[in-house]
Amino acid sequence: VLNKSVLSEVQADIAHTTLPSWIGRAPPDIGNPSHGKLSADQWRTLCTVHLPITLTRLWGRPDSPPRKKEILENFLDLVTAVLYGTPRRLTDKRIRTYNHYIFKYIRGLILIYDDYKLTPNQHFSLHLSEILRRFGPPHAYWAFPFERYIGLIRHIHTNQRPSEMEATFMTTYCMGSNLRGLLSSDKVPSALATLLPFIKSAIDPDTRGSLMSDLAVFGAQAEPTVVFNEKQQKLLSTDAYAALLTRMTSDSDLHEGISFAAHNSGPLRRKQRILSPFAQILPSVVSRGIRFAPFSRHAGDSQVLYQSSHLQGRLAMGRIVEIFVHRRITGADAHRDQAFALIKQFASLAPEDKKHDVFHRFKHLRISIVQTATIDPPEAVPMQDIVAHFAACPFKDDNISTPCMAVVPLDRVSDLPFLESAGLEQSATVIVILCAESRIFLPEAFSEV
Repeated sequence: VLNKSVLSEVQADIAHTTLPSWIGRAPPDIGNPSHGKLSADQWRTLCTVHLPITLTRLWGRPDSPPRKKEILENFLDLVTAVLYGTPRRLTDKRIRTYNHYIFKYIRGLILIYDDYKLTPNQHFSLHLSEILRRFGPPHAYWAFPFERYIGLIRHIHTNQRPSEMEATFMTTYCMGSNLRGLLSSDKVPSALATLLPFIKSAIDPDTRGSLMSDLAVFGAQAEPTVVFNEKQQKLLSTDAYAALLTRMTSDSDLHEGISFAAHNSGPLRRKQRILSPFAQILPSVVSRGIRFAPFSRHAGDSQVLYQSSHLQGRLAMGRIVEIFVHRRITGADAHRDQAFALIKQFASLAPEDKKHDVFHRFKHLRISIVQTATIDPPEAVPMQDIVAHFAACPFKDDNISTPCMAVVPLDRVSDLPFLESAGLEQSATVIVILCAESRIFLPEAFSEV
């Protein structure tokens, strides 16, 4: 199915895809035996980011061969089932959506591929909805941490004393867990506060992968803890200050009843306060265990899905231009320090171009096409309103009039609101698999395989 020409397209898209620093990357020469065995994280990135983009671009067009369309739709059913079967938060609708797509995927395998024999894992996937209802989101009990820990213990020094290895592993693990717990609490001595980035980089040198994102999400705060340094404050740019003033005067959760005015607005009205034009510019900030940075620092860490005040709180996709900590007055002798990201939103496709979006009919896949151009003016967004990163890959289509890119939300740490399915009820069709006999019995609509 994936011949050399298709693999070359996949490799080209991998090379041009922008990813955040925390995600595990697929090998750029995928399909070449030289890269060795892929890890679980690499498989996940390949199958939920790269392959859906490339294969939909190649096989999702109206003039694509019917056989290729069938294979594509079957594969995307599996990808969609994985997305809805592994979220941070579960609802009954999401579980039913998972059930719909996993059963559709299994039926597709039987119909598309002659003499296909299902595996025990595929049988198990049909029962996963029962486990999700009983035990909740799978990241609390899946095997990624065990797999990663097997890799970690290989680097623990044992001094060639096999009889003491178990105690060494346990001691080292407990030391690291206790230290991480201390660093994520408010009990860190102030003298060590400036050293936190160096300590964290030493105990967690690699923040990529499922285990690291799992550790980051537990106990994380909705708003990152920032320390404002008056000695490092600078005058905000005209665009940044205008965006901050607009946000502060329109968002009641931020101004808390205080009327703010620009520093150059002239005489103040009664009870008005001047919004400081100064802020501390940050190279990056860690929120919910994930690093966000301006585009000038790291392109992948700057691409975000966020709640836009320009869209009345609806989700938008944009690029972080700048991150800063601002101090504002909240009372007679009180102030508040808060981190903001200055974000430029990516423009949506023009109405005449939207009909050429090959991802549109796969609505639960959550991949879409946007323009590479951004919209002015930028907006100042509190860090807790940033929902997730997204992956982006340039998307060439002669039918679309402007340069564009395919974007894939990456919501493993943040709780990205899913597109809830409408009318997806559990099908009455039941597939009973007797693994021991390798026989599959299907309802009347299907013949016995």
